[in-house]
Amino acid sequence: MTSAPEFMPELILVAEKQNKNEWRSAEVIALPVLAGEKPVLPHSHFAKIVEKELGLSIADLAQPWSEITGKPGEITELPVTHAKIKRIYLVGVGGQSADDVRKAGAALARKVKNSEKKVVDALLLSPSAATARAHCISLILASYIWNQKSDSDAKPATFLLIGEFEKEFSAAVVIASAVWRARDLIHTPSNIKTPLWMANKAKNFVTSAKNSGLTISIKSGRELAEFGGLRAVGGSSPQPGPRFIEITYAPRGSKSWPHVVLVGKGITFDTGGLSLKRPYDTMTAMKSDMSGAAIVMSTVLAAAELGVKARVTALMMCAENSVSSTSQRPSDVITHFGGTTVEVINTDAEGRLVLADGLAYADLTL
Repeated sequence: MTSAPEFMPELILVAEKQNKNEWRSAEVIALPVLAGEKPVLPHSHFAKIVEKELGLSIADLAQPWSEITGKPGEITELPVTHAKIKRIYLVGVGGQSADDVRKAGAALARKVKNSEKKVVDALLLSPSAATARAHCISLILASYIWNQKSDSDAKPATFLLIGEFEKEFSAAVVIASAVWRARDLIHTPSNIKTPLWMANKAKNFVTSAKNSGLTISIKSGRELAEFGGLRAVGGSSPQPGPRFIEITYAPRGSKSWPHVVLVGKGITFDTGGLSLKRPYDTMTAMKSDMSGAAIVMSTVLAAAELGVKARVTALMMCAENSVSSTSQRPSDVITHFGGTTVEVINTDAEGRLVLADGLAYADLTL
């Protein structure tokens, strides 16, 4: 299992019947309000326990707020007097569809983002698998923060979820962690995020996963002789040069399983090459041009952790499209993996060049 990304909030599943006191140390308790002709205030067994703990009726607390509707994501903040609990959040969950509880989770997470608060989340009432997953994922991803400041004071919240949906909870954490990890890679500046850095990151993630079904192979230099597109683009930045990264999830006994191959564009920075991007301010976001590679890597790692019944291979085509004396030129003819030749008309079309190598490699060898 891969470790949790930095700054990600901690989610703890609290089975109501087995953990009667764990939630009492929280500063905030979030309870659901259902939408309707008249909003339905919290009435679950847990809500009654909270009322008993506070010595107050939720209905009485909410009485001054006549504008409560139960609309998904609506939050009404009720101050209370208690040794630990400081606020009750009445959170609209609409009709409790997966989309409604996703919006509710996102609103709650944003409300306490970077606050270091411990929050009891009792918004799920007899959830289906889909609603439980959607809600847990939204809590994590709405808390997303990327911070590389040397004096970072990021303090993620902790969520105690009330309910019994262990399987859906675990899957949601894996999926959200994978998305978080991809976002972190995408946000990393390109002076740090070279193709070599991407390769080392991938290697570290595979190693830390400690999953015998995962393997990784990295090609560089002369090993890329047949990858004409990747070399043509990455040759513009020969230090450290391009990398071809192949990560495969194929556990023992999976030979007969379906095989899914994902090819990701990994341009760690894209100037456009000699066909320089214009206007120049369009270049500033190009540290994100390796998003495809980050996503396919995170996908195969998540597939391994979830134990999906399919072989999954991620091909990360990593290079920097720079301007130098070794840049490819418009009118150059390159030979892709497998022998197809292509004339380069515009060097800012680098994505299709590196992806063509990856697709041909997948077709001919996997």
